[in-house]
Amino acid sequence: MTPNEYTLMISHARVNGAIMGLIWVASFFCFAFARINPMLSIAFDISIICIPFIATAMLRKYCLATPEKPVSFGRAYFYLMTMFFHAILIFALGQWIYFQFLDNGTLLGGMMDMVSSPEYVAVLKAYNMNKEDVTQQLQALMETRPIDFALSFMWMNIFATSILSVFVALFGRIRKPFGGSPS
Repeated sequence: MTPNEYTLMISHARVNGAIMGLIWVASFFCFAFARINPMLSIAFDISIICIPFIATAMLRKYCLATPEKPVSFGRAYFYLMTMFFHAILIFALGQWIYFQFLDNGTLLGGMMDMVSSPEYVAVLKAYNMNKEDVTQQLQALMETRPIDFALSFMWMNIFATSILSVFVALFGRIRKPFGGSPS
């Protein structure tokens, strides 16, 4: 990879990572405020389902912009991991802002209310779980600092996107340049 190709890849990954990060933040806010407006839950579900397709479209846009027309799997994977890393940083910042300044225990309080509902008690019994244990675990989560939530989700997202990137790189890259041989 030449320095110009590397610069092109990093610039595309930064811009597309910022866009993806903003999509994730909007999706998280839909999840967080779904108790207020149930339609936001549907928006959250749709945005989560669309993420691999959006990542594939971003990879294809990068593949068309690169001078080396069949983009190898390794380069596609590196591009996606760089893009997702930038998105994860923005998402972690958005989560920290939410938990630090906006939440005030609302999200976990809603989960506490849900545990008290008769429907959820029936679910707990079906799974041989105890309401007091779940309540105790939620109480422990309520004592967690906002930065710890953000960092915990950040590591989970790094793991999840490293797996997602394999599939998107396999199926999303453009293998043949205008009738040429496959890579």
